[in-house]
Amino acid sequence: MFEDADLRRLLTSFRDLELYSGKDVDLESRRHCILRRAMIDHLGQPRSVQGWRLGLPGYLLGNTEPGHWQLYAPRVIELVRRIVRAGS
Repeated sequence: MFEDADLRRLLTSFRDLELYSGKDVDLESRRHCILRRAMIDHLGQPRSVQGWRLGLPGYLLGNTEPGHWQLYAPRVIELVRRIVRAGS
């Protein structure tokens, strides 16, 4: 069965290792990260980047670093799919 805790752990690990690793990440950057807590809370199980974006409240979408969508969103969706498939 799909476990939200498993997905959350995987996404926060991805964020810490890929988005923050070896970089000077200030508080402002963390507030606009594609994988900040509020974004993970609204992730659910989208099948596409577009589906994820369409499901987000405007304030979350508008406060997300635009470059993160292109760089990281496809990989995030793939991680979600992997967890969902494993739980099936």
